[in-house]
Amino acid sequence: MVIKDSGVPQMSSTGTVHVKVNDQNDNPSEPRSVEIFVHYFGNAFPGGSLGDVKPQDPDVQDRFHCSLIPPSSGLFAIPTGTCNLNSKSRSTDGTFELTVRSSDGVHGTVSNTARVVFMGFNNATVDNSILIRLHSEGVRSFLTNHYLSFLRIANSQLAGLGTGVLLYGVFELNNQTFLMAAVKRGHGQYVSPSGVATFFQSIKDILHRQSGVQIDAVDHDPCMHNPCQNGGSCKRQESVPVILVSNHPLQPYACSCRPGYAGALCETDIDECQPSPCHNGGTCHNLVGGFSCTCPEGFTGIACERDVNECLSNPCKNGKESFKMLLG
Repeated sequence: MVIKDSGVPQMSSTGTVHVKVNDQNDNPSEPRSVEIFVHYFGNAFPGGSLGDVKPQDPDVQDRFHCSLIPPSSGLFAIPTGTCNLNSKSRSTDGTFELTVRSSDGVHGTVSNTARVVFMGFNNATVDNSILIRLHSEGVRSFLTNHYLSFLRIANSQLAGLGTGVLLYGVFELNNQTFLMAAVKRGHGQYVSPSGVATFFQSIKDILHRQSGVQIDAVDHDPCMHNPCQNGGSCKRQESVPVILVSNHPLQPYACSCRPGYAGALCETDIDECQPSPCHNGGTCHNLVGGFSCTCPEGFTGIACERDVNECLSNPCKNGKESFKMLLG
């Protein structure tokens, strides 16, 4: 807020007004359905927090108290005074339907449903995965608005190809969204990557119409448009990197740099003049993959390491003897 007077010269002062609006608990909670997918790598899920299972409520400052109905047999638990669903360790796949009773302390209790799906993956999953490039506005939008419908529609189209579609990794790179997918068969077997690519290629239009997700490329090759700079060669990783939660996702390729360059994209010119390879006061010049030295008078060699013996040319005439002078 700025206050000015009517004098000459005009004077003014500025003040700040803070307005705090407290949210009032005046809306009853409404039940909601929650689906939680637990993808774990290796032999077992180690246990831990699965997610918040509080009801739907526009009063953002409400404090909720949740409990499992009936009480869990031991695998699941909700700490007292919270709505944070936890699970103990589990080593096998499985699906659980839970009922959660919730209260905001003012209005009546509501019952929510929580569906928890455990699904493990391992090196065989990764080796039989493909990388799908999505035409999407980002990971958050895909997970919030499209993940469940995308998964359900893909599973409905298997027609005996496998027992289930695994979507176990999603990340963003260079403003593009990538999805890692595999198709599981029974007894720990998987459909080959070429079979997975053919499957998703065949259902691209169905997925777009029914889920709103458009696939730009099936079995995306990150080396198609060589990202490596300065003549570096791109090699696709032997297995797709698993990125579940990461601020800096790994690229699905690796660059082999030419001599003189380094970095993930070969973008860094290595300064071979560090640390000072030229001796005896020589001046270093950085080259691609090497260096050169300009030597001061009296020295020679690749690194100015040799002292020139000026007497070798026998500069003294009339039988006089030459002596090299050492100046210091």
